[in-house]
Amino acid sequence: METLSNPITNLLNLQTLKLNNCGRLRKLPRHFEKLVNLRHLELKWCNRLTHMPNGLGMLTNLQTLSKFVLCKSSDSVPRHGGELKELMELNNLGGVLEVSNLRHGKEAGVESESANLKEKQHLRSLSLAWDSSVDNTDATEAILGYEMSLEGLQPHPNLESLSLEYYGGMMFSSWLSSLTNLVNLSLYSCKKCQHLPPLNQFHRLERLQLSVLPCLEYVLSEEDFFSSLTSETKILSSLRELWLVNLPNLKGWWRDESGEVENFFATTTTTSTQSSEENRRLLPSFTSLTYLLVDNCPKLTCMPLYPHLEERLILKNTSMKPFQQTIESSNNGLLQIPTASSFSPLSKLTTLEIYKNEDLECLPDWFKSLTSLKRLWIRDCSKLKDLRPGIQHLSSLRELDIENCKGLEEMFLNDDAIMWKALNERLHTLRLDWFHKLEALPQGIQHLTSLTQLDVIALVLPIYMIN
Repeated sequence: METLSNPITNLLNLQTLKLNNCGRLRKLPRHFEKLVNLRHLELKWCNRLTHMPNGLGMLTNLQTLSKFVLCKSSDSVPRHGGELKELMELNNLGGVLEVSNLRHGKEAGVESESANLKEKQHLRSLSLAWDSSVDNTDATEAILGYEMSLEGLQPHPNLESLSLEYYGGMMFSSWLSSLTNLVNLSLYSCKKCQHLPPLNQFHRLERLQLSVLPCLEYVLSEEDFFSSLTSETKILSSLRELWLVNLPNLKGWWRDESGEVENFFATTTTTSTQSSEENRRLLPSFTSLTYLLVDNCPKLTCMPLYPHLEERLILKNTSMKPFQQTIESSNNGLLQIPTASSFSPLSKLTTLEIYKNEDLECLPDWFKSLTSLKRLWIRDCSKLKDLRPGIQHLSSLRELDIENCKGLEEMFLNDDAIMWKALNERLHTLRLDWFHKLEALPQGIQHLTSLTQLDVIALVLPIYMIN
């Protein structure tokens, strides 16, 4: 279904119209304003809609409008769809609203203000996506147009979730800091963005996604970093999920041009009445983080500790330094742990995935802290030559997945039975994928008496076996 029949607008008493998952739907019928009693219009996953109908703004009873699509700037035909001003009087809107194909021309600020988003106090989730087909040039005028457009789209401070996509400005509007009720914040493909809003304003933030921000070097400025610290050195104490994806120039969580941050964490000179432990500054840490994804951040070497991570840690094409610093934090005094506590950093982590790491040559001894680890996936780590000694300490390991780690072929050929015996009675699933030199399975696998699933993929078999 690409179109909705025009006669549907004769259903004058219609209150709810659900068109979710109509993936081919391109337009809504003309004279849509006749549906004066419409309260709920759901358009989730209607991703081929080209525009909204004129007159939609007359449906002032609307409480749900999940998607509002503007005509693309590249359209060769004159604009025939509803503009942002159609949203002006729809102040009863609540729940989720996605606005796509936003423009950034000379009149962008005035056009954005006409949406009157700051009066929509019932909205809980807002997604703003600019026209991705526009050439995102470096022209000062274009960047200013984006920033003016965003400035006019200020929502009500009751908002709990905000997503910005394909935004071409260098700076974010100051009103972002006023959204103190934010629980979710997502920034995607903001390719000119150099500075983020001060994150310490978001005391309720539980999920932060930063994706495709090639100009971003630091999450916090030096000033924002110090202002974000409490006496207990906690950062974003409510944050549970953190995504750092395709940030090729991200160097660290905080900027430290003057060296003040480094000095802040250095052990100070002790006096006769003070020990070095009392003077040592504690590294900041995420106290509630349970899920962390770091993907394609090759320059990232400095970030807060994440010792309480429970669900999943994914490290892809990134340095292992922050991971090592977290896991060793209790030993070097960088993490505050009560004397009577037996807590060990990352001792609750259940899933660890390591991809495309060029520094990893073995699983180090400090893997022994991962006492709850059930799933370990290692892929495309070309320099990895040995799973020992770390693999022998993983007392809870149930699933081991190794793919395209050519350096491990020698270890498998030597067939160390001691390593396999260490996994006896606990490993349930083993996957070996893309080992060119391995013509037979290691005999040590026979010691895995609890194994219930064995996947062997893309081994280079002798030609007679193929025949």
